[in-house]
Amino acid sequence: APGGGGMPGGGGMPGGGALGKNMILNLQNADITGVITASRARHAKSSIGAEDYKLLGEVTNTPGAAVNNGVILSLDGGSTWTVTGTSYLTCLTIENGAVVKAPKGSSVTMTVDGVSRPIKSGMYKGNIVLTVTGA
Repeated sequence: APGGGGMPGGGGMPGGGALGKNMILNLQNADITGVITASRARHAKSSIGAEDYKLLGEVTNTPGAAVNNGVILSLDGGSTWTVTGTSYLTCLTIENGAVVKAPKGSSVTMTVDGVSRPIKSGMYKGNIVLTVTGA
């Protein structure tokens, strides 16, 4: 269930989990441009033995829905997030005055648990997907 296990700040993670497993970003009077998202990490090789120890740190991250760790983002009234690509979150707080937008010539939409929602002030929990289209 969204906000699983009574975790402060939500997370929507199956089984609850500890707050320390989540990535938490609190933007205050900040302007950020880019993708903020959960991702799936894959090693360069599926099985790494002792002879391949140098490959342990080599991973490819692909944006995707959170599986084990939540992504909790809050924007205060002085913050702007320009979303440049699909972003997957588990909790999003947008304070009055905060701006979530797409780059010029594009648009950004949001779904929460698969349901289209307007991007406006409030707190959203669950499987949150922001998608950029156009330009």
